[in-house]
Amino acid sequence: MIRLPTQNPNIQPSHPATLTPVIVLGFALAVAMWVGAFITHIPALNLDPALAGPIVLGCWAVAAVIAGRLIPAGNWRRTLLIGAGAGLLSALLGLLILGAQIAKPPTSHTGLDALPAPGFEGLRPNAAGAALGFLAAGVAIGLLGAAIGSRLGTRRGPGQRVDWPFRMTLVCAASVIPLVVTGGAVTSTNSGLAIRGWPDSFGANMFLYPISLMSHPAMFLEHTHRLFGTLCGLTTLATAALVLRSESRRWVKRWAIGLFVLVCIQGVLGGLRVRLGLEVGSRSGQLFALFHGVLAQLFFAGVVALAAFVSPAYRAIAPGPSLAPLRKYKALATGAMHALWVQLVLGAIYRHFHTPHALWTHAAFSIVVLGLVTGAAYGGGAAARALDGGLAPARRTVSRVSVAMLVVVTLQFALGWAALAAVLSSPAQNELPPSPEGLATMAPIPWWEAAITTAHQANGAMVLVTTTLAFVWSRRLWKASK
Repeated sequence: MIRLPTQNPNIQPSHPATLTPVIVLGFALAVAMWVGAFITHIPALNLDPALAGPIVLGCWAVAAVIAGRLIPAGNWRRTLLIGAGAGLLSALLGLLILGAQIAKPPTSHTGLDALPAPGFEGLRPNAAGAALGFLAAGVAIGLLGAAIGSRLGTRRGPGQRVDWPFRMTLVCAASVIPLVVTGGAVTSTNSGLAIRGWPDSFGANMFLYPISLMSHPAMFLEHTHRLFGTLCGLTTLATAALVLRSESRRWVKRWAIGLFVLVCIQGVLGGLRVRLGLEVGSRSGQLFALFHGVLAQLFFAGVVALAAFVSPAYRAIAPGPSLAPLRKYKALATGAMHALWVQLVLGAIYRHFHTPHALWTHAAFSIVVLGLVTGAAYGGGAAARALDGGLAPARRTVSRVSVAMLVVVTLQFALGWAALAAVLSSPAQNELPPSPEGLATMAPIPWWEAAITTAHQANGAMVLVTTTLAFVWSRRLWKASK
């Protein structure tokens, strides 16, 4: 078990295991590569595979160079070993989405009624070679990133190394972002029931569902949301394992375990929504969809809180003098946190049940949320200016969180009114999602309306996580100053 000295949480044992950085960087590269693959395969873009492939490889390579900066230069053998291992791990995770490319579509199908052959019976003849080439590309990209990135990395003093468990929590938080965005897009476009079956997809292995059958935007969004959920679950499992291995605080270990349990519950809720929506009717599945959406935000906030708990700055805080600004900061951050949860539930009720009362209450309560979050941001700025002595290491973090809160809450307020105008002007936005059989005849939602409502939902998650950081840091500083 790794224990960090309290006087300098950035100093770790002189020879950390190679496996830990491989896991952290491997998952980081996978998140970047998955996001690149998602963007390049959006049906509306209709990119040629000859162009989409190099773009994904480019995203993968750039991420490898950036990740390579965390690998200390000097021991070239270890540096290249970490790079190759990280690249291989990211490629192994990438096989979960490569399956859509190497799966052979059925010889005849009709749009949404397609039933591809499950398992290996549906693979193309060159599937094995494509998979091996993909793994080799991952190793090559990892080696290149390590060789270049380690040369560009920040020079560290003797014995001062990267806090890998903390970096892993940041990777975990990054893996939640595309999941939240695709989930918001699924709701905004009424695509929640576009794929029949769970955990299968139209009777096929979920990871071998051919990309050629996802030309309908609703099917593409729903299926990629499921895939990002898998990546997020695996990343959370790896994060929990590293935290359990490195942490001495029991409550932090329990928090990490709780997050993994929660992400598993999320997956089950999403699957039950599909099953109940198919068997009983779309309205019966909306309650599961509501809980699924709210718990997704709770999970995101929990991951960000875990990142704060294991951060070097959080652990380095020493007892300091009692400061009046910290009391105000804590009170404002707590009020903003509670108000945001009320606002989140109101927004979820409207998005899933289209209740006018919830919509207008959500719009009116946004004034309260704006005031409390803005107040907490300014309170954080005042607290940061007052920090000194044992509380000084947290000054920069609190200041940055406060600035981020102001930016995202201002953007959210503007997006909220734009989303309100969009849903009021579109009858399709006020209809419950149809059954899969009705997708083909469903009135399409204009892309700009779906983009606005999805941006509002995704940026709302950023308001929540920045406020969560303010809540966590204000309580930590207040406790240290008492």
